[in-house]
Amino acid sequence: MTSEDLEIVDGAEVGAWIAPRLEGGFGGKVEQLVPNGYEACVRVFHGLTDAAGNPATWAQVAASLGRVAHREMQWHRLIGLDEAPGGRSYGPGVGSEGEWAGSDPPTGEMDEATLQSLCAVLAAHSDDTDHCFFGLSTIHGGVDQFYSSAVQLRWRARDFVVFAGPLEAADKLGYESSSAGIRRLVDGSWERVPPSPNWFDQPPNLIWPADHSWFVQSEYDLDSTLVGGTRSLVDALLAAPELETWEVERGDSLEAWADKIN
Repeated sequence: MTSEDLEIVDGAEVGAWIAPRLEGGFGGKVEQLVPNGYEACVRVFHGLTDAAGNPATWAQVAASLGRVAHREMQWHRLIGLDEAPGGRSYGPGVGSEGEWAGSDPPTGEMDEATLQSLCAVLAAHSDDTDHCFFGLSTIHGGVDQFYSSAVQLRWRARDFVVFAGPLEAADKLGYESSSAGIRRLVDGSWERVPPSPNWFDQPPNLIWPADHSWFVQSEYDLDSTLVGGTRSLVDALLAAPELETWEVERGDSLEAWADKIN
């Protein structure tokens, strides 16, 4: 369940500063996802594994398949697909003809290792890690219903339930959703299973401290996370060995069409 260190807050109030500092409409450009006013921005690539289950990087995938790693690279282009499939996953084993035999990076959320490594760097470059905010997008089925009384942060095409708590609780978010189904009995007949509650751990889509000194955005449709902050924070993220990162400009895009090299 959600950590006792977290409490639901008025998202409209604590997140009111974000929308006025975004540029353009809804989309995948850095300026549309990270509020302006930060010294620099960095793209944090979500993790993946090779065919043997060992951690791998996007750059390693690009090199192994004869393609080019760059700040606007797109996963589907790296693995040899002309277009990003409409589903939320693609690659070997899920209907595509991608050339990569390993796993795909998660879309819409950071993997556990990336989240932990990112938070470690953020903590080292924050004046106050006890007062942070975490936005959980209602696009995750069940969030809206489970936190139905929350005053949501609403901007662009996304709504968020917002929690307050220490940075160390970033991996303690989630929601409860009921699901039903059918099951086969011993005699071969089928029985309908009544709805039962299930808890789903869910990494935050937004993270920021009370002083707004940095901002983290994991957009639901993207397989990378964006961070805006001070020059020293971005330099630390670029140098962190546990993270795969690339500095980006505000006009750069993470949308499917952005990779014009591969």
